[in-house]
Amino acid sequence: MKNYYRILQVRQNATDDEIKRQFRVLAKKYHPDRNAGNAEAAEIFKDLDEAYNVLTDPASRKLFDSAFRLEEAERSRIKHGRAAPSFVAPTPSIGVAMQNLLVLGFNDGYDAGYDSAVNEDYAAAGIDTDEVEALRRECERLSSELAAAKSAVTSAEKRAKQEAERVAVLQEKIDWIKSATKVDVGKVSDSVSTKAADLVTQIKKLLSSHPESLRSGAPALSIAQQDRRKEIREFLLNVESRVELAEKELAKMKAAEDQKRKLVDPDSYFKTMDELAEAWAKKVQADKKLARPTKYGELGVLIWATDEEIAEAFARIEKRYANDSSEQCMQKLARARDAFETFSDPQAHAAYNLSIGYTTDMILAERRLIAENERRIEEHRKKLEERAFWAQFDVLYDQALRGDPEAQNALGEMYFNGTVLEHDYDRAYYWFREAFESHFPAAVYNLGVCYRDGLGTYKNESLAQSLFLQASILGYTGPKKKK
Repeated sequence: MKNYYRILQVRQNATDDEIKRQFRVLAKKYHPDRNAGNAEAAEIFKDLDEAYNVLTDPASRKLFDSAFRLEEAERSRIKHGRAAPSFVAPTPSIGVAMQNLLVLGFNDGYDAGYDSAVNEDYAAAGIDTDEVEALRRECERLSSELAAAKSAVTSAEKRAKQEAERVAVLQEKIDWIKSATKVDVGKVSDSVSTKAADLVTQIKKLLSSHPESLRSGAPALSIAQQDRRKEIREFLLNVESRVELAEKELAKMKAAEDQKRKLVDPDSYFKTMDELAEAWAKKVQADKKLARPTKYGELGVLIWATDEEIAEAFARIEKRYANDSSEQCMQKLARARDAFETFSDPQAHAAYNLSIGYTTDMILAERRLIAENERRIEEHRKKLEERAFWAQFDVLYDQALRGDPEAQNALGEMYFNGTVLEHDYDRAYYWFREAFESHFPAAVYNLGVCYRDGLGTYKNESLAQSLFLQASILGYTGPKKKK
């Protein structure tokens, strides 16, 4: 009978993962594609495939284990000259409970005999069973340590990735900081480099804390165990190489920032207001990314939010979730309340800012930058509105000259009301008269206002009332009053 465990070079209590991993290793070695014309390799691969199919199927493996143990017991019996075990099936008159009891007793006796035979075989070969058991326990301990080390390194890599994303966001922010804010770009860069360097140090410390057996490779009990240790050692070496690359990238980052400080020209940083608006939009997105994983993110504000903005944000959250008793909403409210309590205490607020890498001067500089940018954007917006108005005015004026009564009346109202243009009642009267020729109802009414108040023409109350009546007949009763 083939020993499938020996074929796959694994223990009899090997897990499915261990069997699959060992099969992949051996199958790669003996695969026909890599051993063309090698009949022996083909036969070994056939046995590997057969062993894998049996041992990875729970039912097949159970049947194989039972048959294998019986065969081993028989070999041991023959080797030591013991009589074959005999068992007479109970007669049908014996109850089912008694039958189960007899079968159980027979199986226990068989197991004990098998274990005894194995121990005798170990003794004949000069193997200390206690030492074998100790090695087995050591193997299990090392496997557990390997799994823990792998999990720790994975966690460290995840933290490294998160920190790298944070560094990238901060790098975007550096692009929008001007010297006019009185913040040295180099200080921000140094803070970023320091945080990343600290993370590299932590990873190095984690690597150095792994058991030496993971690095040097203590003797294993099987080829599978040796391969597992080799896999972990290669993984650790890979992490160490990544750390070295990270250190080189940090050095390049610092050199680039030193060069940037020399090249930044604050007077030509934003060439046009359109570039300012586009750059500011990117900066706001970067600021939101920075705030999201912090307590500021729990309140939905930026890191440089003022006390008033923080209080207003908490009030909105409290109002929104106060009457919702679901667990998720209660957790959100609790986190928001914790953040608000921290920010309500000036000392705790300052300490928290330092813990996430921001000094009071940096936050005040950001607020000054925001205020200056809002002023410039508002100025730009007004200029855009003015430009849009004059573009519309040109179109309206052209339509009025072409005889459009609605455009003529609209142009007259602009001059009459003086909301955008300066008051010019003479021009207003002229355009109302032009629209009046086309019997435009609103123009008839507006012309009546000019005669009633004597604006742009002489005062004539009776003529004004006549025009109001004519406008009413045309369906116009006057401008709607603002509520």
